[in-house]
Amino acid sequence: MSDEVRLWLAIAGVVAVVVGVFVFLAVYKADRYYNPITGRWEGVALSVTEQVELGNRYAPVYEREHGGLYPDRALQGRVSRLGQRLIQVLRRWERSLGLGGAGWTPFSFRFRVLVGAPPQPEVNAFALPGGPVYITYGLLSRLRTDDQIAGVLGHEIGHVVLRHTTEGLATALRLNAVLWGIQRLLGGEAAQVAQIGAALLSLKYSRDQEREADRFGFELVCRAGYDPRGMIEVFRILQGLGASSGVLEFLSTHPDPGNRIRALSALRCPRR
Repeated sequence: MSDEVRLWLAIAGVVAVVVGVFVFLAVYKADRYYNPITGRWEGVALSVTEQVELGNRYAPVYEREHGGLYPDRALQGRVSRLGQRLIQVLRRWERSLGLGGAGWTPFSFRFRVLVGAPPQPEVNAFALPGGPVYITYGLLSRLRTDDQIAGVLGHEIGHVVLRHTTEGLATALRLNAVLWGIQRLLGGEAAQVAQIGAALLSLKYSRDQEREADRFGFELVCRAGYDPRGMIEVFRILQGLGASSGVLEFLSTHPDPGNRIRALSALRCPRR
């Protein structure tokens, strides 16, 4: 067998592996859920059990990286009560759509306040697959009302319910498969160029997820009886802190706060 034939067989093998992994992760849907933002049933590659296990496994890691739990039991209790009230409303909303408890809330949600990563007070909130939801004291200390806190928690609940973190993991795996193939075929320099493109694709995907979570959180807080203007006030606070200042929205993982304020201001609470 000639060297040229061996080369082409190697190339074909790499391409077959990349295409196989990419297609499998794009097509295989272990968990299906209803997305009220798109009005469609959608799916992700990881099962509900896998998502819960993933969240439980990485929750202690994230908590350590973000300074650990904030040592104020009263504050922790307040955030937990607000979060669980939203979950009760979420389950009623789920039942009203006939999802039967399997579409949105097979997760065990829990809500925690974190100290925040040093040296600056970290202004942040995030959620992990399967239900862990976090807000840092740096953000919480700037919020004055339950409406504002509920707006933040509702947004993060949206990320969990809409499987955004899980989708992000599947996307990262698909991109890694492609980058591995590029590196095998073309070498390190081409892979570096591809990594830049992959990063930009991931940023765009993340901004779309943020907009979906905004809309989901808006409706959830409305249904729970909170004033959704609290969400808008949170983004005004972030805007005042200079969030995304000097950074083009195209190169930001989050939409510009001003754009989010305008989008939320155009929404209205659904009739119940």
